[in-house]
Amino acid sequence: MAEKRQDILRKMITYFFTGVSFFLLVINIVYTRGYQSIGMSASLLFKLITLLAAAATIYVLIKFREPIVIVFGRIPAKLAVAVLLCISILLQFAALSLLNVTPSWDYGWVINGAHHLIEKGRLLDYYLRYPNNIFVTFVLALIGKLLMPKLIIYQVCNIFAIVFSQYLIYRVAEKLAGAALGLICLLISVFFFPYIFYAPIVYTDTLSPLFLLIPANLLIDRNGQFRRHLTVIVLVSFLFSLCLLLKGTLIVFVVAYLLVLLLFLPRWRKLYYLLPVIIVMLVQILFNQGVNTSGIINRNELAQQRFPVTHWLMMGQNPWTYGKHTMHDVNWTRTMLKTESREQVEQAHLKEFRRRVLTRGWFGNIRFNLEKLNETWTDGTYYALFVLKRQPVRPNIIKHLTENPLVFFVQGYARIQSIILIFGVFLFALRMKKSDPILTLFVLAVIGFFLFLILWETRSRYLVSLTPFLIIMCGLGYFGQGSRPARQVADEIEIG
Repeated sequence: MAEKRQDILRKMITYFFTGVSFFLLVINIVYTRGYQSIGMSASLLFKLITLLAAAATIYVLIKFREPIVIVFGRIPAKLAVAVLLCISILLQFAALSLLNVTPSWDYGWVINGAHHLIEKGRLLDYYLRYPNNIFVTFVLALIGKLLMPKLIIYQVCNIFAIVFSQYLIYRVAEKLAGAALGLICLLISVFFFPYIFYAPIVYTDTLSPLFLLIPANLLIDRNGQFRRHLTVIVLVSFLFSLCLLLKGTLIVFVVAYLLVLLLFLPRWRKLYYLLPVIIVMLVQILFNQGVNTSGIINRNELAQQRFPVTHWLMMGQNPWTYGKHTMHDVNWTRTMLKTESREQVEQAHLKEFRRRVLTRGWFGNIRFNLEKLNETWTDGTYYALFVLKRQPVRPNIIKHLTENPLVFFVQGYARIQSIILIFGVFLFALRMKKSDPILTLFVLAVIGFFLFLILWETRSRYLVSLTPFLIIMCGLGYFGQGSRPARQVADEIEIG
């Protein structure tokens, strides 16, 4: 009876994911927010041309699915991986050379915070309000101490993190469906818009995929099977706890992992799901305790000035920017924390959250959330061009990239790629033949991000953490699912 209920739950997850992926495909066809992220509007001509180009590419990928897999299956995998990763390095160094920026916004705070921590042994007051960035600052400070506390060193390490993430995308896909699919996914990732354009920006958006892909790779054995050993579960739980220290939104992956353990572990081993909970809580407690007792920050001021979680829930419902960051809410929270207790501030946040939701009514909330989802999921640039416009080292270059006529091609590339990616994810949802622990982890992560960013403060760059799994699902959708999966075609090539 319990197994039957679990089967029903797995099917419900699959159906819900199919609905989510179809919805994301529709809004990507109808809307495009890459232009809006840099203060411009996309013309109808732009939308039609890019849609037709994406449709033509999708047709070719589906029509010549098996020949493409065969070609990739005949390429020496090790040589191809090395060549593609070298191309990625060249593209990212070109982006770093041409599009470098002076660190500002949160990116600037963590760079300057790392320097200050190395030199003064203390954290800046910025971390009193945003302690969520303490861990990434520790990582950068460690890199600075071991190598050199220079921006270029951090940026080179950022490129290394992106390239290593791309290699792990290949490894995960190769384990799931063979070397041909691994190379296809690696090729997609090498030319993926945010992986190139975010090379100069050293922040959690580009570092987090590495922290997620390492445990994902550990969870899969060489035959593509889910590893259920206790030691693996403990190690992966620890790595996921580091993900959570790096970026709070990655709680989605922790929850997805818990559900996978509950759904796929047999009988009493389902109790293993408690291990990630315990380990995550222990790591969080030990890390916070270490910060509080180290003397690098005033623990009393931290307790008073630290923004409550409710702040981001409230800001996620703000009507001015459709749930994106707004200084109106930041200043309000900062002012309240000076005069009121944290409990009172949290209550005020929740009260304002309810007021904003109730004021809009049913249809108002539908329109609001549709706009919010569009802002999050239909920006193929993943907000990269906007952050590159902030204090660029070479203003003329980024100016050309964000002004006509060149912006048409840059935004067109991003939009076409986004539509092809989401269509592949939708195909993956349609072609899922059975429930698999690893694929279910990916599916739950997408569902989790979709639902979480409806409630939370949002921004299209937050999806960069999720993109490795979108790329793998896209590759499986076009080439790895259905009657002849990529691994089978690869095996036939080897036999032949």
